[in-house]
Amino acid sequence: MADPELTVNEPSVVAELEAEALRYETALVTNDVGTLDECFWQSPQALRFGVAEELYGAEDIASFRRERGAPPRARETLRRSTLTLGQQLGVTTQEFTVLVTGPLGDERRHGRQTQIWARMPDGWRIVSAHVSHRPTAGDAHVLYARAAAALLDLPAAAAHGEAVAANLAVIAGLMAPLMAFDLDDSDEIAGVFRP
Repeated sequence: MADPELTVNEPSVVAELEAEALRYETALVTNDVGTLDECFWQSPQALRFGVAEELYGAEDIASFRRERGAPPRARETLRRSTLTLGQQLGVTTQEFTVLVTGPLGDERRHGRQTQIWARMPDGWRIVSAHVSHRPTAGDAHVLYARAAAALLDLPAAAAHGEAVAANLAVIAGLMAPLMAFDLDDSDEIAGVFRP
């Protein structure tokens, strides 16, 4: 049962949280690591799941930011929403596109970001965050290459993953028209050897 004292989306609280979320987004695209660190709750219980990483605690999050270098700057917000519950808790969600360089050249990826914010004594802080991208055809090729290498027990260096994915994409493009060719069930595709 909902708490009757809990105000959902009180305009002044929404405005505060939206300002903090915009501050975070600006810091992200300008690679202002100090502000990004400040936006997260400085606790071992802070959490950030990224596109390819799981970070537990403020120290892991800060280390990741320093080691990864500058993130892609060509990021465009498509949609943003804010939900506040009372004076102390809020959730921001955002859909965005980001320009990434992959095995087949530059492409725009569609991403999603969710942040849970809590009002702490020193201001609003992110206590939990999750970022993901929609899978693309290139992702499928990379996953296929990894699975095939594992099944065949072949050593495949991660550094070669993008090149293998690019080759699979070319092969898929060549095979598509062949696979679409209609065959009659009565056609004998290949001779059958009978001793």
